[in-house]
Amino acid sequence: MFQRSIILQILNKRFILCVLVALSTLFIIHKYCYSTIEMNLRSRMITDVKKDTKLATNGYLNHQPKDIAPCGEVCSYGGTVPPNTDQICPWPQIHKHFNCENIMKRMAYRNQVIIDPPPTYPPDYLLDEFTMFGEMPILDLHYHYENWTDKVKYFPRELINDIIKKMKRGENINIYLHGICVQHTLQRYIQYIKDKRGFVVGTDLPWFEGMLLGFGARNITTLEYANLVFESPEIESYTPYDFADKWLKGGIEQYDFGVTFSSIEHSGLGRYTDPLNPYGDLESMAQSWCMVKPGGMFAVGVEDSLNSSNYILWNAHRVYGPKRLAQLTANWKVLEKALCADIYNHNFIVLRKPL
Repeated sequence: MFQRSIILQILNKRFILCVLVALSTLFIIHKYCYSTIEMNLRSRMITDVKKDTKLATNGYLNHQPKDIAPCGEVCSYGGTVPPNTDQICPWPQIHKHFNCENIMKRMAYRNQVIIDPPPTYPPDYLLDEFTMFGEMPILDLHYHYENWTDKVKYFPRELINDIIKKMKRGENINIYLHGICVQHTLQRYIQYIKDKRGFVVGTDLPWFEGMLLGFGARNITTLEYANLVFESPEIESYTPYDFADKWLKGGIEQYDFGVTFSSIEHSGLGRYTDPLNPYGDLESMAQSWCMVKPGGMFAVGVEDSLNSSNYILWNAHRVYGPKRLAQLTANWKVLEKALCADIYNHNFIVLRKPL
């Protein structure tokens, strides 16, 4: 009996050992096969991209549809620093070659891939470009998907008139706490605004439009992904696609000035029904550069890191330090950098397009 018990114990141990060996073998085979399949798929994907697309050598552009216009130096982190750069600006004022026809063709392009809902982290093949190759780390602050293309917003004349009255009384007309700061900054550049044509990039509540009309602007064009209806005859609105279509057909002249606040830092992160684009903010600034006349003004409000760092709160917005700001303001001359501090610490940067 005793010997039989020992034999059974040995057999049980051997059985368990055999089962463990078999499971380990299956796991190794599965992992090897999965890795092989994944590598094959990745190599096929990279090969297909290189074969189908010849826009640039970086990962983002190689994944762009082949019928979209090339982005060129806009979608890069290079550029040259011209001699005798103004030392007032706390970051290098770099120069890039901008091809406005291609820039506006890309703005008009409607067939880009939109990930719905947006990913909680950038795809691997876009990670280097989103992070400026390690210079702009990604932190988590995920926002729910907000489909703005299906929205229609109506702004009655009374609302614009009320904003103008409040502005002239010195009241804050912004949903943030920095409307007065923005107003005081633009007051110093009123010669670019009064009796001139201008545009606004991105609108939730039309406080900027009201402020600019209060400064005496002749008329305002607003660009927004949502469909906006303004009762005020001095304001017209377009989606970016429709605007660029009309621009390319010669139906729109360059503007005397433009403004944007807390808008372009969201571009390309997928939060507002837009395609993922590591250079979304840079493309938006290049579009504005093409829209402004030589000698005209553009003012942009983006969040300041306050410590010279650059990072992305994915997928909410970018936070800017000198390295990203140098790319953002390429080809512009920086006239002023005002810190309109509130809970978001926005920089309000006034720029001029060289003659």
